[in-house]
Amino acid sequence: MTYPASAIYSSVDGSDWFEMTASTQKMLNAVTWTGKTFVAVGEDGTIQTSVGSSTWKSRVSGTSDPIYGITWAGNRLVAVGYGGMILTSP
Repeated sequence: MTYPASAIYSSVDGSDWFEMTASTQKMLNAVTWTGKTFVAVGEDGTIQTSVGSSTWKSRVSGTSDPIYGITWAGNRLVAVGYGGMILTSP
């Protein structure tokens, strides 16, 4: 299933928001900020990264199952998905 381009909203202060459009037609479920990089995850194992918020790159997740959430643990990204799947990346 494809959706309109996925939109991600970001804010420095929680009051003013701006839209960032990822380079995928897949539905995105979650996004995190590592302090250097935005990382978004979604359906069909979709992972997108962006350093400057305007250019997004697709990354290989190794799965075609949906990824539901992602967080930055200070030294490692941790994502969770369908069926109890856990993915990590430095």
